[in-house]
Amino acid sequence: MDWSRAKTILIIVFALLNILLAYQLWSERLWFSSAQPELTDEDRALEQILTLKEIRLLTDLPEETPEMGELTLNVHPKNGVPETIALEEPLPFDDLGIGKMTAEELSEALQQEPDYTYSAADSRQDVHVLFQQYNGYPLFDVKVELIIDDGMVTKLRRLRAEELADTGNKGQQVLSARQAVTILADKYLEPGEHIYDVRLGYHGQAFNSETRVLAPYWRILTAGGGRYYVHAITGAVE
Repeated sequence: MDWSRAKTILIIVFALLNILLAYQLWSERLWFSSAQPELTDEDRALEQILTLKEIRLLTDLPEETPEMGELTLNVHPKNGVPETIALEEPLPFDDLGIGKMTAEELSEALQQEPDYTYSAADSRQDVHVLFQQYNGYPLFDVKVELIIDDGMVTKLRRLRAEELADTGNKGQQVLSARQAVTILADKYLEPGEHIYDVRLGYHGQAFNSETRVLAPYWRILTAGGGRYYVHAITGAVE
């Protein structure tokens, strides 16, 4: 046997094998990098603080960053205390949300026709919450609670906004949900907390006059019972 020739053949075979393996590894890395979205600085900052404090994010974060400004409104009742109304004819409800209640039935029951949005995060078995909206965003302090008894809506507990209007100040682009969660997690949340709801809307200080002013806020709920409001322009936390 020509060992010199056999050795040369083996060297060539192993060289070709190494080239093949290197190509496969390069191809896999190229596919992985192209399949995964590139992380932004906001993503990295959020990931770092969540990992450091072992905080779990149990919900997808909204991508929206619209321009928003302050609102003025009047509330009814004027004292800011929700009124309770017993329905003469109870309305059916099921666990899927508003159930069999149509928009017309709800408007008739509320005796008005504003835009409402259901909030599963704020609801429980016997009380379901709908926030009044402005331009598609909830007013976190203005809501209707549907009181459920034996599968039927028997009472409403409500505060409603009237004469909603922009204050006239120019709107500004809001902070992203990632920025808001990062601010909150970094300075306010305890290690091991779980975040289960992040939502953009309007919020104001405690009502103490007929005319109120609401500002854009990110509202963040935690499994430990925390209800936080991060100002969507300044980043201040309540």
